[in-house]
Amino acid sequence: MEETIALIKSCIISKKGGVPIGDLNDEFQNLVGEPIPYRRLGFSSLRAFLRIIDGLETKRNEFGEQILKINDSKIAHIDRLIRYQKVDYSKTKNKYYKQFAHRKNNSEYNDDRRQRNRATHNINRANKRIEDLDYRRDPYLSKTHGFHENNSFSYEEENHCPVVIELNETKEITSIHEPTASGQQLLGDDFFLQLAIRNLHLPIWRYKDNLALHCGLCISGQTISDCTRSLRNISTISNRVVILLGSVDVYNGATCEEMIYDMTELLQVLRSKFHLSNSAITICTIPPLANLSIYAYKKQSLALFCFNNWIRSLADDASRRDASFESYPIIDLFESFCNETYVTEYDWFQTSLMRLHDNSAESNHRIVNDNFNLKNHVKRLKEDVQKKEQALCEAQERERRLKVQCESVSRDLKHEKEEIRKLKKQAQSKDIQHEHEIRRIMRNSEKLQEQLQKSLGTFVSKDKVLQMMQTDHEKELTSYKQTICRLEENNRQMLEEINNLKQILELHKNAIDLQVEASGWTSTNI
Repeated sequence: MEETIALIKSCIISKKGGVPIGDLNDEFQNLVGEPIPYRRLGFSSLRAFLRIIDGLETKRNEFGEQILKINDSKIAHIDRLIRYQKVDYSKTKNKYYKQFAHRKNNSEYNDDRRQRNRATHNINRANKRIEDLDYRRDPYLSKTHGFHENNSFSYEEENHCPVVIELNETKEITSIHEPTASGQQLLGDDFFLQLAIRNLHLPIWRYKDNLALHCGLCISGQTISDCTRSLRNISTISNRVVILLGSVDVYNGATCEEMIYDMTELLQVLRSKFHLSNSAITICTIPPLANLSIYAYKKQSLALFCFNNWIRSLADDASRRDASFESYPIIDLFESFCNETYVTEYDWFQTSLMRLHDNSAESNHRIVNDNFNLKNHVKRLKEDVQKKEQALCEAQERERRLKVQCESVSRDLKHEKEEIRKLKKQAQSKDIQHEHEIRRIMRNSEKLQEQLQKSLGTFVSKDKVLQMMQTDHEKELTSYKQTICRLEENNRQMLEEINNLKQILELHKNAIDLQVEASGWTSTNI
């Protein structure tokens, strides 16, 4: 299904301006080599299949035609490149006059498409029917017996050829002359509608989705009174008709008297309004209804048998009726579908009506659509889960990195605290050394003062004393100066070291505060 959807999208975006709905099947066939296989994918119509395509939009162009376009972000760039391609106007008419040129409408496109499909498939269908007819007559006379067995799938495909169901909400017809078989127009319900679909290959349409299928006056689920009502709304029909109605009335629980009354009214409308003689009206008996068991539905079965007997009575000769009575041609389908003992031969019988087929097909389509939507929803959920798992992994990775950063910051903080403690101890030891040095200098000065006082007690000549005193004084001064210079130098160095230590300590404190602020730690975390 995804490959078919991709091919349909490629067909649509390859045409600048979109593709008309009636031309999509032909474009797909030109690209792939076969029509869109919507029936193999479980859909009864092409429109039902197109509804599930994401991004498919229907718009009307300047000529009022419905155009299919793709609005998908994944292929928007391709669509944009195709729309921006230059057009070779030398091979076409002038752009001004082109808008006044005749363009085919939807009905003409549909007619052309039907003619092409008929011309393509008619020969193969005829050959297959002839081969199948020969095989049914005598399978042993034909040398292609093995070929028939090997081509059973082809025969099944021929009986189930693609059917295009069109939608037309405003279709009003005043003259109906189809479907026709052997020169006679068919008026019926699902039995004749299936005949028109499978053998006559006529166009099928409905007003809206899930409503009855129409092919002329063969309408799915049509009762006798519905057909009478439809005939009163039209003006002309064919001059010979075949009527097969009543099965829907039997299913709806109508009695035989009600069905005879409705059929009499229908025949009266055909004679009075359309001026058809009795010989131009052929009436068919209702074939056996496989879904209607005689034992389980006795009332409906009795109405069926009584109504068929009444139809057979219409073919009686004039000797049994009034001289003015003109009999009707009768086709006894009930006997044709039964054997000599009136047992239904199901090999010749269609076991399901079109209404049941439509209901089952519609339910199947809904299931397919639900499954497709469910798969897309599960796919989106998986993508969301993967994205959330990826986001969770990224968050876990960020958390792990933050934990590693916090651990490194805590280690650096402990290391800085240890360095600060060591620097404090060094500063304390330097202060203690400085105090000891000052005390030592003070003791030396006291000793010098005591020696000076002792030396003053001995008598020496004034000049010597002065000279000695001067020399001693000079020595002492020099020693004092040296000591003072050394102490000042030591004090200066110690002060510089203390200042450096204070600056380093302040820098460490600032760095620690900045790291704590950057990491979002507080004193409680430390």
